[in-house]
Amino acid sequence: MRILFIHNKYKQYGGEDVAVELETSILERKGHEVKTILFDNKPIHGFFSKINAALGSLYNFTSAKQVSKYILEFKPDVIHVHNLFFVASPSILYAASKHKIPLVLTLHNYRLICANALLLRDNKVCELCINKTFPLSGIKYKCYRNSSTESALVTAITGIHKLINTWKQKVTMFVVSNEFSRSKLLNTSLHFPENKIVAKSNFVADHGQGKDHREDFFLFVGRVAKEKGVHILLQAFSELHNQRVVIAGDGPERESLQAEYKAYPNIHFNGNLDKPAVL
Repeated sequence: MRILFIHNKYKQYGGEDVAVELETSILERKGHEVKTILFDNKPIHGFFSKINAALGSLYNFTSAKQVSKYILEFKPDVIHVHNLFFVASPSILYAASKHKIPLVLTLHNYRLICANALLLRDNKVCELCINKTFPLSGIKYKCYRNSSTESALVTAITGIHKLINTWKQKVTMFVVSNEFSRSKLLNTSLHFPENKIVAKSNFVADHGQGKDHREDFFLFVGRVAKEKGVHILLQAFSELHNQRVVIAGDGPERESLQAEYKAYPNIHFNGNLDKPAVL
């Protein structure tokens, strides 16, 4: 089978990039022919660059043309999109539809129903917007990058494409990472039918050599940020003095959390580790 992956990279390497790399590699090992198109948000900086990006975020003709070119050359049986914000844009969905190629879209977050994609505001659960086509609360509370203008842009992109049925008509199947996300998205303004969204867990391709005897500690590996729940994890271990936890990773909350819990000998911050060390 020929599979064309499309992914719009964020400015910082993260979990979605890892997921794309793992999925492409395992499909290749299973004998499939895989090609990947990468778009990148890194060039978006400065006022005029942001204006141009904003204009193209609703429908980027250049991105659609590029995807059409790859489709004609590679002739994929299926297209798998992992992220289309912002350079790729929903235009790539129309390009696939034009060539009558089935398209799978993995939703790694709640961007289609929430401006900041997390269903969180001030680190508390917030679902004000999930049943509204054009949710103004995200703009009011500056949920995307603490900017009402940029929040309005995200809301416009998702809202307009809800109105013209892009998400429902141009995507063959949606994939989410767990049943909770699936159930949440089924009951929103997106109005997805149940048979059009499936849950597929993320995975690691190599679990390491393993040991006959494991050391007695708990491990968190990932981005150290409040939306990951690291602060709740550490609150728990501050009361479990006989249990040790190791935090591997970096992020916006690492320094403050490390300072807050430096007096606890059972809480360890190891910073970023390379893949072999993590395994």
